[in-house]
Amino acid sequence: MILLIWAGGSVAFARAGDIVDGRALFQGTRPFSAGIAATDRHLPAAFAGCANCHGTNGAGKTEGGMSAPAIGKVSLESLRGPLAPYRSKDAVLAAIEAGIGRGGDPLGSIMPRYTLSADEREALFSYLARVGTPADLPPGVSADALRLGLLLPLSGPHAKQGQAVADGITRVITATNHAGGIHGRRIELIARDTAMGERAALNSLVRQDIYAIVGGMWDATDDALEQRLAEARIPVVASLVVRQDARPTNRWISDLMASRTAQKKLLEATLLSCQTNGPRWMLQMGKDAIRGDAGVVEVTDDRVRQLPAPEADGCLGYDLSNLGVVKSEVTEHWRRRIVLPFPAAVLSDASGDIWTLLGAASSRIAMEALSAAGASLHETSLIEVLPQIAGFEPIPGAPVEFSVGRANAWDAGILALDPEDNSESRNMGPWAAAKKED
Repeated sequence: MILLIWAGGSVAFARAGDIVDGRALFQGTRPFSAGIAATDRHLPAAFAGCANCHGTNGAGKTEGGMSAPAIGKVSLESLRGPLAPYRSKDAVLAAIEAGIGRGGDPLGSIMPRYTLSADEREALFSYLARVGTPADLPPGVSADALRLGLLLPLSGPHAKQGQAVADGITRVITATNHAGGIHGRRIELIARDTAMGERAALNSLVRQDIYAIVGGMWDATDDALEQRLAEARIPVVASLVVRQDARPTNRWISDLMASRTAQKKLLEATLLSCQTNGPRWMLQMGKDAIRGDAGVVEVTDDRVRQLPAPEADGCLGYDLSNLGVVKSEVTEHWRRRIVLPFPAAVLSDASGDIWTLLGAASSRIAMEALSAAGASLHETSLIEVLPQIAGFEPIPGAPVEFSVGRANAWDAGILALDPEDNSESRNMGPWAAAKKED
């Protein structure tokens, strides 16, 4: 495709590929060919993109007392006070490469001087004619459609939960499309099966030009996989990954559920408040166990199987991964406290099993974030807008708690099972069965 672009008041021709490549360089989603030598400041690839200083829409921004001007077509070809406009392609490129500004005056030293290849010169100039205009759209987004990716185990030993998550996500998006989509765009889904290899599935998804991943399940200890996500500049909205430790806000990844460390801390505090004359035991959770308070003893599976005689009283705490172990072994006189990676209110939703509910919750968060982000999107829109939707309830009674310093939607919750009420939510069964397979 050949496009008409601005060139100092005249018209020039540019290949569509130049604009795509220019956008990637401007937004920082692709490194410059010279690597760290691309700027006189030797900026790492993540900081060399023009958007870091001039904004994702090229409208300029002020940060840390330093201001970077607007650099879109209209701004560059307009007068700026007494300063002349940039009148040609060569003038624009001279500013980028040599720091020569309007009327030949030098730009401030804060502006890096770039070393560009011939292709990069064409690509960047072509994109400057589009940045900040309605046609300036990120990968996966068109005027009437937006593509989201699913990264789930859809076959193999975990297919049941993966398919259930996909079903919950699909139901919400189908309803969204029936209601007219988001800002006039139909939501499309592209799924990849992690059972064939998580990294291979991710690489395949990246090649599909998706805008974001919704939900998603993968090994959270695979740093290389999450680095690949960051390098691809694909935001992840409300993943179903349960991490060992809570992570600070990440530019590209947000999670739905609380970390295992957060669950352990809540469980320990809950056991201390449990009313009993007997012991308070916390069943060991994971390899990096948190030692209990003086009033809470952390125990192993074997010890739980040797609980005191039926007339004894006590409090036993554990997480969902140990649900199957404890269910048939605990005595009827013991109080139980089950810690959840999500608010207990999630279990009150009787519309499906837990995996379907979690998939639907992730999808609703993504739809709410897309709605709040507006029609003009860039690569980081969804992650940046999440703090603005704090308080939104994807499931009644379970509001999201995203903030500038927090990247997971929900806090942990507690399900209390006492001797006089030994029932469990019917939604616990599917979760327990799935966790036993892990």
